[in-house]
Amino acid sequence: MRPRARHRLHPARVLAAIRERLARVLHDRYARPDPGLDPARYFALSRAAWEAVARPEILRRIRLPRRVAPEAIEQAFLEANPDLSAEAVTVTCKGRMFREARICLTKELDPRPCAGPAARECPLDAPLFAPMR
Repeated sequence: MRPRARHRLHPARVLAAIRERLARVLHDRYARPDPGLDPARYFALSRAAWEAVARPEILRRIRLPRRVAPEAIEQAFLEANPDLSAEAVTVTCKGRMFREARICLTKELDPRPCAGPAARECPLDAPLFAPMR
């Protein structure tokens, strides 16, 4: 029996290919409202939006999964981000787990009330919150 040939993948090439594919997928999915937005600009805006919102220290200190009321998560984001209004923050969950805190922003990255699908609230009293990465 012949030994199987080992294919050595160069980590930098693999990461570059993943980044390129992810950029195309995300651009195709999220840049549709503004088709003139090139991927580099799209990701620059995404990074600016990410950096504009402070992740609450109290939630970052959670080291083990625990149950947290959606209202407490929303309140933590409001305290960490005084420019946000309660209407601009919504918490979602999937199954019994906390999924995400949605911060609704305009194209200019100003806070705005969440509407439509973005406004879906978590119906649970206390979803399981996993530690933040």
